[in-house]
Amino acid sequence: MTENKKSVRWVLPAICLALVLWGIVVAVGAYLGGVRFGYNPGRGLIVAGAVLAFLALWGGLLFVRAGRRNR
Repeated sequence: MTENKKSVRWVLPAICLALVLWGIVVAVGAYLGGVRFGYNPGRGLIVAGAVLAFLALWGGLLFVRAGRRNR
């Protein structure tokens, strides 16, 4: 692996971590922002599920791409 690839190896995990933290904040906000509609944990779980589904899809696509690049 070249030095350039080694130096940017931390970028993808940092982006994933930032997306997870953002998803947690939005999910908590969806739950706590329910003053008008009543507190419903289902809204927070839907937001968290959507963020996790996005990350799973993105990770799967990266996995497939890495497999094709190694052929």
